[in-house]
Amino acid sequence: MAASDEADRFRAQVALKASGAEETMDFDEDYVRALEHAMPPAAGFGMGIDRLVMFLTNSASIRDVILFPQLRPGT
Repeated sequence: MAASDEADRFRAQVALKASGAEETMDFDEDYVRALEHAMPPAAGFGMGIDRLVMFLTNSASIRDVILFPQLRPGT
């Protein structure tokens, strides 16, 4: 059901684009096909713990906060 809904939305955007709307998407057949084969939702926000620690400690490099000693500089 999600694939047909998304396909309908793409078709509506293609129609809007044909009438002159500039900020519309083209029909993405690969995306709709992936949805038909049960692709999981591809939206949201993901931030790794290392990036969060980088932000909180104001580190310039991810190597400064990475937990694996073999990846630390100088070891």
